Amino acid sequence: MVPSRWLRKYHHARLTPLLPHLAATIRPWLPGVTAGRYEDLTVNPESLAVQVRGRSGRWRDADRLSHGTMEQIYLLLRMAMADHLTRPGEICPLLMDDVTVESDAGRKLSRYHWLMTTEEIVAAALKLDHKERARLAGRLLRSLDEEEEKLSPAEFEALWLEEAERRLEEWEQGKVEGIPGDKVMKELRDLLA
Repeated sequence: MVPSRWLRKYHHARLTPLLPHLAATIRPWLPGVTAGRYEDLTVNPESLAVQVRGRSGRWRDADRLSHGTMEQIYLLLRMAMADHLTRPGEICPLLMDDVTVESDAGRKLSRYHWLMTTEEIVAAALKLDHKERARLAGRLLRSLDEEEEKLSPAEFEALWLEEAERRLEEWEQGKVEGIPGDKVMKELRDLLA
């Protein structure tokens, strides 16, 4: 059996130098997770207690915050640890279910933006086979329908006009290629079959 004093010594020697990196990695993300309520974070090297500082300058123990906020802060710590432990191009899986299951849509979306840029999300989606892409497209379209219910007709029309103009501009600049209508219809028929 390893004596606890050895474990404490190892813990202190290995973890203490990592704590400033974790805090520095988390700082830019923290306001987004907490809706701007907290701006800074520190981890006590002895107890590993996490504290956050609000705009007032007052430090608060993370375990005394709401359950949701505390979970988000600990998710940031796991993400910062993964960032520190992985090399560029290396994949480090993170389980997100526990902290996203009770989050509202806005927090979920902002959380995923820490992990991937929109371009990375699109690139990953384009690697799916055509049936999986179609399922994803369906889910995205359904989410737009849900959002549409919250928008006024003028806001909804303005969003679609903006999207149509963006797509036309990309096509005119040669950034995207058109897909022949018969090919699109065949893929749709195949999906529905």
